Amino acid sequence: MIQLAWELGNNDEFLVGLPKSAESGHWDVAGKAVSAGTSDGQDIDFDTLRLMLQGLLAERFGLKAHMEERPVSAYTMTATKETKLQKADPQYRTNCKSGAGPTPILNRQITCQNTNMTQFAGTLQNMVSGYVRAPVKDATGIEGSWDFSFSFSGVNLLPGAAFDPNTTGRPSDPNGSLTMPEALQKQLGLKLDRGRGTFQVLVIDNIERPTEN
Repeated sequence: MIQLAWELGNNDEFLVGLPKSAESGHWDVAGKAVSAGTSDGQDIDFDTLRLMLQGLLAERFGLKAHMEERPVSAYTMTATKETKLQKADPQYRTNCKSGAGPTPILNRQITCQNTNMTQFAGTLQNMVSGYVRAPVKDATGIEGSWDFSFSFSGVNLLPGAAFDPNTTGRPSDPNGSLTMPEALQKQLGLKLDRGRGTFQVLVIDNIERPTEN
């Protein structure tokens, strides 16, 4: 519930100070979201629901927490000398989406429109979770918004149907599969390096066992 309320994803490094009891205890929580002037929560957006959930956790579980910058596992995205991006038309809305690729081997494709590098780095973890299991920090130094797309193979098409982020410079596969980081560098001139980065994490100051209603 805490990870959902603060949009922390599934990376445990972004949640600090949580007691073991919070992971082992299971709860049934029922709540009704109602927006002002309506009888139901149909018009409430996700960000508002997150704030409501934060309030519920504070009230029922005595949760107190603060954000703090700490080093965590992360990727850094840099630009090579052969960056291949097309200047965006500002009339189009900023958008990044994942879809089917052009061939059975390059079966995944990410297309971004009117997107800057910081926005792109921020979306990668959610769009390619099989490859990137940590946040991506933009260090390309590229300014402005761009249109671009790149195609790669799903993790299930790689040898062993698995991706090892520690493996670099692997030989080409006979079936022509291409990992997401390889495609990113070959097709767009953007490189991902795995290491550590400083990000905002949620530090738990207090959490209590609630009493039942």
